[in-house]
Amino acid sequence: MRQDVFKTFNSLSEQFKKLPLSKIISLQNGKGLSSTKMITGEHLVYGGNGINGTHNAFVSEKATLAIGRVGAYCGAVHLTEPKSWITDNSMFVNQFLKDLNLKYLFFALKNLNLNQFANQSSHPNISQPTVLEQKIPFPDKKEQDKIIGEIEKLETEIADIENELASMDEQKEQILKEYLE
Repeated sequence: MRQDVFKTFNSLSEQFKKLPLSKIISLQNGKGLSSTKMITGEHLVYGGNGINGTHNAFVSEKATLAIGRVGAYCGAVHLTEPKSWITDNSMFVNQFLKDLNLKYLFFALKNLNLNQFANQSSHPNISQPTVLEQKIPFPDKKEQDKIIGEIEKLETEIADIENELASMDEQKEQILKEYLE
Protein backbone atom coordinates (compact mmCIF):
# COMPACT_ATOMS: atom_id res chain seq x y z
CA MET A 1 0.00 0.00 0.00
CA ARG A 2 2.81 2.42 0.87
CA GLN A 3 4.38 1.93 -2.56
CA ASP A 4 1.13 3.31 -4.00
CA VAL A 5 2.00 6.64 -2.40
CA PHE A 6 5.25 6.78 -4.37
CA LYS A 7 3.57 5.60 -7.56
CA THR A 8 1.07 8.43 -7.15
CA PHE A 9 3.85 10.91 -6.38
CA ASN A 10 5.74 9.83 -9.50
CA SER A 11 2.71 10.00 -11.77
CA LEU A 12 1.77 13.47 -10.52
CA SER A 13 5.27 14.97 -10.56
CA GLU A 14 7.04 13.33 -13.49
CA GLN A 15 5.94 15.86 -16.11
CA PHE A 16 7.66 18.79 -14.38
CA LYS A 17 11.10 20.13 -15.21
CA LYS A 18 13.86 18.66 -13.04
CA LEU A 19 16.18 20.89 -11.04
CA PRO A 20 19.33 19.97 -9.16
CA LEU A 21 18.84 20.13 -5.41
CA SER A 22 21.65 22.72 -5.25
CA LYS A 23 19.21 25.20 -6.86
CA ILE A 24 16.48 24.38 -4.32
CA ILE A 25 18.12 23.86 -0.91
CA SER A 26 21.36 24.10 1.00
CA LEU A 27 22.55 21.51 3.49
CA GLN A 28 24.46 21.53 6.75
CA ASN A 29 25.91 18.65 8.74
CA GLY A 30 24.29 17.97 12.09
CA LYS A 31 26.09 18.46 15.40
CA GLY A 32 27.69 15.81 17.54
CA LEU A 33 25.72 14.60 20.53
CA SER A 34 26.78 11.41 22.25
CA SER A 35 24.26 9.55 24.38
CA THR A 36 26.27 10.52 27.48
CA LYS A 37 25.93 14.23 26.62
CA MET A 38 22.22 14.01 25.79
CA ILE A 39 20.16 15.75 28.48
CA THR A 40 16.56 14.58 28.38
CA GLY A 41 14.36 17.45 27.28
CA GLU A 42 11.49 18.43 25.02
CA HIS A 43 13.36 18.49 21.68
CA LEU A 44 13.53 15.38 19.49
CA VAL A 45 16.98 14.16 18.45
CA TYR A 46 17.31 12.83 14.89
CA GLY A 47 20.15 10.66 13.65
CA GLY A 48 20.56 8.74 10.42
CA ASN A 49 18.03 6.15 11.53
CA GLY A 50 15.36 8.57 12.78
CA ILE A 51 14.49 9.65 16.32
CA ASN A 52 17.18 8.73 18.88
CA GLY A 53 15.75 10.40 21.98
CA THR A 54 15.17 13.89 23.34
CA HIS A 55 17.48 16.72 24.37
CA ASN A 56 17.18 20.05 26.14
CA ALA A 57 18.55 22.03 23.15
CA PHE A 58 17.93 22.12 19.42
CA VAL A 59 19.89 22.72 16.22
CA SER A 60 17.07 23.53 13.80
CA GLU A 61 14.41 26.06 14.71
CA LYS A 62 11.99 24.98 11.96
CA ALA A 63 10.73 21.63 10.73
CA THR A 64 13.21 20.36 8.15
CA LEU A 65 14.56 17.21 6.56
CA ALA A 66 17.37 15.18 8.10
CA ILE A 67 19.31 12.91 5.75
CA GLY A 68 21.45 10.08 7.08
CA ARG A 69 25.10 10.81 6.26
CA VAL A 70 27.06 7.75 7.42
CA GLY A 71 26.57 4.07 8.09
CA ALA A 72 23.78 1.71 7.17
CA TYR A 73 21.21 4.53 7.17
CA CYS A 74 23.06 6.94 4.89
CA GLY A 75 20.59 8.44 2.48
CA ALA A 76 17.58 7.82 4.77
CA VAL A 77 15.29 10.88 4.87
CA HIS A 78 13.33 12.00 7.93
CA LEU A 79 10.84 14.83 8.27
CA THR A 80 11.70 16.52 11.57
CA GLU A 81 9.63 18.41 14.08
CA PRO A 82 10.38 22.11 14.69
CA LYS A 83 13.10 22.77 17.27
CA SER A 84 14.94 19.48 16.78
CA TRP A 85 18.52 18.38 17.27
CA ILE A 86 20.09 16.72 14.24
CA THR A 87 23.20 14.66 15.05
CA ASP A 88 26.41 14.57 13.05
CA ASN A 89 25.35 11.21 11.58
CA SER A 90 22.99 13.30 9.45
CA MET A 91 22.90 16.41 7.34
CA PHE A 92 19.86 18.64 7.20
CA VAL A 93 18.22 21.24 5.01
CA ASN A 94 19.25 24.53 6.59
CA GLN A 95 18.02 26.85 3.86
CA PHE A 96 15.32 26.81 1.20
CA LEU A 97 16.42 28.61 -1.96
CA LYS A 98 13.00 28.34 -3.60
CA ASP A 99 9.44 28.46 -2.31
CA LEU A 100 8.51 24.87 -1.60
CA ASN A 101 6.28 22.49 0.27
CA LEU A 102 8.49 20.62 2.76
CA LYS A 103 6.45 17.45 2.44
CA TYR A 104 6.85 17.59 -1.35
CA LEU A 105 10.62 17.79 -0.89
CA PHE A 106 10.43 14.87 1.57
CA PHE A 107 8.69 12.66 -1.00
CA ALA A 108 11.02 13.78 -3.78
CA LEU A 109 14.10 12.91 -1.69
CA LYS A 110 12.67 9.58 -0.48
CA ASN A 111 11.84 8.77 -4.09
CA LEU A 112 15.48 9.36 -5.14
CA ASN A 113 16.62 6.50 -2.88
CA LEU A 114 19.72 8.49 -1.94
CA ASN A 115 21.43 5.42 -0.50
CA GLN A 116 22.18 4.28 -4.05
CA PHE A 117 24.57 7.25 -4.39
CA ALA A 118 26.53 6.46 -1.21
CA ASN A 119 30.19 5.62 -1.22
CA GLN A 120 29.96 1.87 -0.64
CA SER A 121 33.16 1.45 1.37
CA SER A 122 33.33 -0.57 4.58
CA HIS A 123 31.63 2.42 6.22
CA PRO A 124 29.05 3.77 3.71
CA ASN A 125 28.62 7.53 3.54
CA ILE A 126 27.03 10.17 1.38
CA SER A 127 28.25 13.73 1.02
CA GLN A 128 26.45 17.03 0.65
CA PRO A 129 27.78 17.58 -2.91
CA THR A 130 26.52 14.13 -3.93
CA VAL A 131 23.04 14.89 -2.58
CA LEU A 132 22.95 18.41 -4.02
CA GLU A 133 23.80 17.26 -7.55
CA GLN A 134 20.70 15.02 -7.69
CA LYS A 135 17.73 16.33 -9.66
CA ILE A 136 14.06 16.24 -8.71
CA PRO A 137 10.89 17.27 -10.57
CA PHE A 138 10.19 20.79 -9.35
CA PRO A 139 6.78 22.31 -10.08
CA ASP A 140 5.76 25.66 -8.60
CA LYS A 141 4.53 25.74 -5.00
CA LYS A 142 0.85 25.66 -6.01
CA GLU A 143 1.39 22.41 -7.95
CA GLN A 144 3.48 20.96 -5.10
CA ASP A 145 0.63 21.70 -2.69
CA LYS A 146 -1.83 20.03 -5.07
CA ILE A 147 0.35 16.92 -5.36
CA ILE A 148 0.76 16.71 -1.59
CA GLY A 149 -3.01 17.14 -1.19
CA GLU A 150 -3.50 14.02 -3.34
CA ILE A 151 -0.81 12.15 -1.39
CA GLU A 152 -2.42 13.09 1.93
CA LYS A 153 -5.80 11.79 0.71
CA LEU A 154 -4.13 8.51 -0.21
CA GLU A 155 -2.32 8.36 3.16
CA THR A 156 -5.66 8.90 4.94
CA GLU A 157 -7.23 6.07 2.95
CA ILE A 158 -4.29 3.79 3.82
CA ALA A 159 -4.53 4.70 7.53
CA ASP A 160 -8.29 4.00 7.47
CA ILE A 161 -7.71 0.58 5.88
CA GLU A 162 -4.94 -0.23 8.38
CA ASN A 163 -7.22 0.74 11.27
CA GLU A 164 -10.01 -1.37 9.84
CA LEU A 165 -7.67 -4.36 9.49
CA ALA A 166 -6.44 -3.92 13.06
CA SER A 167 -10.06 -3.80 14.24
CA MET A 168 -10.82 -6.99 12.32
CA ASP A 169 -7.84 -8.70 13.96
CA GLU A 170 -9.17 -7.68 17.38
CA GLN A 171 -12.65 -8.97 16.50
CA LYS A 172 -11.16 -12.24 15.26
CA GLU A 173 -9.25 -12.64 18.54
CA GLN A 174 -12.43 -12.02 20.53
CA ILE A 175 -14.40 -14.59 18.51
CA LEU A 176 -11.64 -17.18 18.84
CA LYS A 177 -11.38 -16.52 22.53
CA GLU A 178 -15.16 -17.02 22.97
CA TYR A 179 -15.19 -20.28 21.01
CA LEU A 180 -12.04 -21.73 22.55
CA GLU A 181 -13.08 -21.11 26.16
